[in-house]
Amino acid sequence: MSKTLKKIFILLVVFAAALLIFFRLTNREIRDLTTDMAKPRLPVVYLEQNNTLINELHGYVDEMDALTMRDAIAPVGADRVLNFNIQTFGSEIDGLSYEIRSLDTERLVDKQDKMEYSTADDQVNSSIRLADIMEADTEYLMILKVQQEDRTISYYTRVMSEENRNVSECLNFAKKFHDMTLDSSKASQLSKYLEPSLKADNTTLQKVTIENRLSQVTWGDLNVKEVTEPVVSVKEMNDSYSVIVVYGIVSAEDENGGTDYFRTEEYYRVRMGNERMYLLNFERTVNEIFSKETAGISGQSILLGIRSEDVDYWSNETGSIVCFVQEGELWSYNQATGQLTRVYSFRNDDMADARSNYDQHNIQIVKATETGSIDFIVYGYMNSGDHEGQVGISVCHYDSITNAVEEWLFLPSNVSYQVMKEKINQLMYTSDSGSFYLAVGDCVYAIDIESRKERVLLEGLQEGNYQASDDGRYLAWVEKGKTNSSDTLYIMDLNTETVSEVKAEKGSYIKPLGFLGADCIYGLAKSGDIKSGQNFPMYSVQILEVKKDSQEVVKTYEKPGNFVRSVSVSDGTIYLNLMRYQDGAYENSGKDTITSQEAEESQRVHLDTVTTEKKQKQMRLVLADTKDVKSTVLRTSKLIIPEKSNVVTMDETVFTSQYYVYAKGNVLLATNSAAKAVALADRNMGVVVDNKQRYVWERAKAEKHTAMEPKTQAGSSQKARALNAILDAADLSTDADDLLSQGQSSYSILKNQLKEFRVFNVSGCSLDEVLYFVGEGSYVYTEGKDAGPVLITGYDADSVWVYNPLEGNNKKLSLDQAKEDIDAGGSIYYTYLK
Repeated sequence: MSKTLKKIFILLVVFAAALLIFFRLTNREIRDLTTDMAKPRLPVVYLEQNNTLINELHGYVDEMDALTMRDAIAPVGADRVLNFNIQTFGSEIDGLSYEIRSLDTERLVDKQDKMEYSTADDQVNSSIRLADIMEADTEYLMILKVQQEDRTISYYTRVMSEENRNVSECLNFAKKFHDMTLDSSKASQLSKYLEPSLKADNTTLQKVTIENRLSQVTWGDLNVKEVTEPVVSVKEMNDSYSVIVVYGIVSAEDENGGTDYFRTEEYYRVRMGNERMYLLNFERTVNEIFSKETAGISGQSILLGIRSEDVDYWSNETGSIVCFVQEGELWSYNQATGQLTRVYSFRNDDMADARSNYDQHNIQIVKATETGSIDFIVYGYMNSGDHEGQVGISVCHYDSITNAVEEWLFLPSNVSYQVMKEKINQLMYTSDSGSFYLAVGDCVYAIDIESRKERVLLEGLQEGNYQASDDGRYLAWVEKGKTNSSDTLYIMDLNTETVSEVKAEKGSYIKPLGFLGADCIYGLAKSGDIKSGQNFPMYSVQILEVKKDSQEVVKTYEKPGNFVRSVSVSDGTIYLNLMRYQDGAYENSGKDTITSQEAEESQRVHLDTVTTEKKQKQMRLVLADTKDVKSTVLRTSKLIIPEKSNVVTMDETVFTSQYYVYAKGNVLLATNSAAKAVALADRNMGVVVDNKQRYVWERAKAEKHTAMEPKTQAGSSQKARALNAILDAADLSTDADDLLSQGQSSYSILKNQLKEFRVFNVSGCSLDEVLYFVGEGSYVYTEGKDAGPVLITGYDADSVWVYNPLEGNNKKLSLDQAKEDIDAGGSIYYTYLK
């Protein structure tokens, strides 16, 4: 060997040794700066009733906005005593206290700074007797405070007397019903409560309702066993019904002999009759807890199991790496290496741990790289780790090379996860330049990840005037106050913060409808076709390609004689609801779809279903290529220990709304539109409350209400007389004539003058929905096509009474007659509550 070759060889050996030492030192440094997800430490509180634990409560280490902490409600018996059981999991408790406030938190009703309690076997038991000052028909807020060393942990619940509401009987019924679904010897007793329908889907166990056949309600051929004792929780209680939700973890043997685990949630709406219990609604949702043992990873697919079809997943461009979210965990799979990584999870090995299984958080994938690194967001209640017991938004990055997760930012919040999820899920994005973008309230905020500095990037967002792409990169909007009257559409690429404009042709208005991938969908409506501002009848829907430097319309949808009422996008398909203008009003005229062939072809990894005898319909991810899988290697990521604080504090008011829809134990909507809230609550058998927790609407209106008699009023027009009748009923002498002559609308007059009332614009709701307000003793202002401005004053099962202010009397109409005239007049409804 020549000297030159020897020198080269020696240099290569030295270089290789240096490289090895470098990597070892680097890996040791990474190991030294990383840790595992800490196990949960906070106690869990239960209400003990008739020797049964109900209403599982989880603790908060920050002072929360109690107006958003509307979860369970504790039924109070005749003895006015509440018994609490606290599971400590081995931690020490130094003291207990509580306070009870009015539901709007403004009035302190009762307080005790030092409660007596007993301790035994990792449990603490305590009882309190509620103050006599508490009224029987009123809900109150209770905050139980647990002192542990130098911190106070708060637990929130509503409390209310169960007098004449039969809540205990409803609880017992729900628990008995649940038990019988798992007991084949008693399952036949459930038949009398079910309402089988031909429309029900009997091919899946993921969602089962009162309309499914008995075999679905009793789990079909899947032999289910309970892993945890089911937790029964009371969500609503009133004179008409109680809402009970039963949570649990169950297991079952799959087709291959392995053990699958599932989180279950059962919703019951129950009423006690004179002789029996009535099941008004039943719905069970089942979601499989993903694991390596039961993943079913084959040469070209990953079996996700029984779960919803709404799967958050991403893949790299080749389709060799895919990441997905399931049951509050983030997973990644590398097909080339056969490596399955649990990237982020609060769940520990103990399937019975109520704290790690708590589901009040979610994970959203922002982006993934070709090598499998992931930007993602964890938002909601933090079950464990550095932020245990806090609610917030955690902006994270997973490095697939080092197998470590770094938390870039943490934005704490004082609102519940249920409220938060309805406020922030529209847009969250991380740019290549190192900024995090969040749309919340009426603004888009930009936060520099390195400096933690926050700025307002965009103001003026409101419901209906903006849309974001699924990946959060693109945002389309029109100016505030011009949701249905803008001639310009703005589109921003958040990766560069560049803005482009789309102009509507003269005489037309433009509105964003959504995105299909990176393509913006917008609608065009002629100004003359918009009636009363209630509809945006689109003569054309267009799809704009925004990725290219020169934007171009790639698809136009128009159907002569029809208008597009609304649009939704799902799995690469655009669904259009159509309407036509006939006899002076818009009416539904069918549906249509636009399918994107390009979107389908661009999906390297796609969702599919597979059906087995035991588990029925299941979801799976189908990969781009087929490769032999000899074995799957499981690894769990590490968490990088932050070197400095990454907390960014935002204005808490941005997370609040005027109205909240609660149904089935969850918040379904946070909105500033009373009409949207009422319509959604009606469809889901729910309730609407305002931002002070006062009820706005319930699906429990009185059976009838005797027609009220307004006083005859003066006025130059029928509209003025109708408004004056409402103002007079509120003991106001204001003359609506003067206000109308100044250009004020009927709604603005009521809103501005009825200062001691809550005024609602519920236009677009159904007549049956607005009769709730009449049942509460309020007039409803409406405008019929033929009747003109009138007041709805009463109703029964078949009729309504309408007051005509020109004639000065009530007129009885059938529900169909009234509905037809009011719908033709634009479905305008204004009303109020004390």
